[in-house]
Amino acid sequence: RGDNGFVWDMEGMFQFGSRADQSIFAQAASTYVGWNFKDAPLNPTVWVGHDYASGDPDPGNTGTYRTFNQLFNFG
Repeated sequence: RGDNGFVWDMEGMFQFGSRADQSIFAQAASTYVGWNFKDAPLNPTVWVGHDYASGDPDPGNTGTYRTFNQLFNFG
């Protein structure tokens, strides 16, 4: 966080390995920007963001499984 209050967070994730008779190659990304009101009571921060996770359009009929598995997605 800079002195002006602008905050940001970016993450990229990949999954690979094997699942049954398919190889796994999946990805996800998360990007957020916000503003921290450091001089306001309780020091609030407002965020706006976007999450992306890959999906497989035909999971059973290809040699590669492309659906990102979000472990503990409600944690």
